[in-house]
Amino acid sequence: MPMRGLLDGGWVDGFRWYLQAQGLSQHSIKNYTNNARWWIEWCREHEIDFRSAGRDAVTLYLGHRAETRKQATVMLSLLCIRYFYDYLIEEKEAISNPARLVKYRQPQAPPTQPFSPEEMRRMYYACQNFREQAVFLLLAFAGLRRSEVFSIRRADCDFASGSVLVLGKGSKYRRVNPGPAVMEVLDFALKFGEQLCPFAADDYVERLVQRLAKKAGLHGRIYPHRFRHTFATTFLEAGGQIDELMIILGHARPEQSMYYARATQQRRALTRMQELDLPALIGVDRRANITVPAELVS
Repeated sequence: MPMRGLLDGGWVDGFRWYLQAQGLSQHSIKNYTNNARWWIEWCREHEIDFRSAGRDAVTLYLGHRAETRKQATVMLSLLCIRYFYDYLIEEKEAISNPARLVKYRQPQAPPTQPFSPEEMRRMYYACQNFREQAVFLLLAFAGLRRSEVFSIRRADCDFASGSVLVLGKGSKYRRVNPGPAVMEVLDFALKFGEQLCPFAADDYVERLVQRLAKKAGLHGRIYPHRFRHTFATTFLEAGGQIDELMIILGHARPEQSMYYARATQQRRALTRMQELDLPALIGVDRRANITVPAELVS
């Protein structure tokens, strides 16, 4: 697509189409186009032609972002700018990608805690109708991404075999079999419409999860992808294999699924550590009364 109108904002549609061709979700496309816009505005304020900007300009911009943003947000900005220059190069509006010359270490996120069975039960019973139950069950017992749940239609469901055709990342299809109970609820949810979420906004799944968590009295970070993590770790703990999980989750590379294997191993190690009760080896009795030395009492 020609770059006509890029300087006055016409680049947005072209960049959006480029991202859609890469198979990114609507949520990601919105983030990427916003970040590209902010980068161009910053370049204009500093009298820099963004099409010929160098590594130093990108580094300076990231430093500016880091003053008021978290490290993960700055990392996302860099990733978005890299994609934007890939697009410009493809359209012959730039000859190099300065963002790919910038090294920025992505922070290691704390390990995600899976939901407990009791937390899952409380959220399920907080659902108000069949549609909410179907969305919850597909997140919890099929490991679907929120965008995958949002796009499910009756035509995607084979109720005879108990499977659902899912459109995943990169516009790739796969089938999942969430089980008879989930399929029964999904059938009821689709009785009155072709789509599972026909009139909902793009953030419907996320808002639903937040509401269910609040109604269930849960605290901490509650978001749709945590259900995917819970499903994956539960699947592996039940004896599932990495290659099987890779197919179910729609991962393109084995290392993506290995993340959940490491999380499962960590949970097993911590459980084993607790069971060993090593302090008991030196006679520490956690049930004994603890006497505070007098010199420590003020």
